[in-house]
Amino acid sequence: MSKNARLFLILAGLNVAWAPVNLAVITAQQSFSTGMIALARWSIFCLVIWLSMASGNIREMMQIRLPQGIDRWRAIGIGFFLIAPAHGLYYSALPMTSTGESTVLNTTGPIWTALLAFLILREVVGPRRWLAIGIGTLGSYFVAVGFSAPNLVQGHTAGNMIYLLGTLLETLAMILAIKVIKASSGPGALAYELIGASISFALMPFIIPERMQLSVAQVTPSAIGAMAYLVLIAGLFCFGVWYRLAEKAPVSLMVVSLGLQAPFGAFLGWWVRGEQITAATAVGTVLILTALCLAATEAKESPVPDSVSA
Repeated sequence: MSKNARLFLILAGLNVAWAPVNLAVITAQQSFSTGMIALARWSIFCLVIWLSMASGNIREMMQIRLPQGIDRWRAIGIGFFLIAPAHGLYYSALPMTSTGESTVLNTTGPIWTALLAFLILREVVGPRRWLAIGIGTLGSYFVAVGFSAPNLVQGHTAGNMIYLLGTLLETLAMILAIKVIKASSGPGALAYELIGASISFALMPFIIPERMQLSVAQVTPSAIGAMAYLVLIAGLFCFGVWYRLAEKAPVSLMVVSLGLQAPFGAFLGWWVRGEQITAATAVGTVLILTALCLAATEAKESPVPDSVSA
């Protein structure tokens, strides 16, 4: 197995673990308000990652270098102005859209990422990578929507537009974070971004109380489990590994793997919410796997950091 193929196996597993994130938010909303979910998830995530880095031995073993000087404030600003608003938009949009539509909007991220990586980071995005991105996005569309135009009735248009804006903000956040990551480390940059995101979510209930109010209804075991998943799996594990890989891998190459969230998200939507799955799911999944094969065979050398591939 080539080293670059190993990178995409890691990314494949990562996106499988990430796929239930929207369903977890919807489950948590049965007991917690949107503002409470956001504040609890990101502040606990911030606390956990800083406690895990409290030991110098752990930082040395994990090769974690914290941002210095102005890069610290850049990372905090990215969390405050981009990451927190992006996820606030996601949480607000989910009750107004379907799992399939939100998944396919989320997987348009590779297109925006490739464009911004070229414009801001000057990444070389060759024809093969663009082909992989295009095929993967088309496959995600087929999985989530089918072979016809999307059905945007029943108020989904507003929810989809809000969700798409969140996708654009999160994409920009990742692009701007790359320079901080390159100068320090992925987990180190993420730790400071979480400080900014936590502060932003703490202020949102006062700025937009109608959207981000803090309230708790009857707490159920499923809601607690959903919050635990959001903090430990979707947060600490998935974000941590993604930011670690971003130290060396071109971000426009990594995001091709996001297409895997579409078939898993569609399956979870069918299983939990009874949303329809058609024959287009198989066609879309084949296209997504084709895109992954194209991307996995592009690079000559592995961009996987030693601390991840070991």
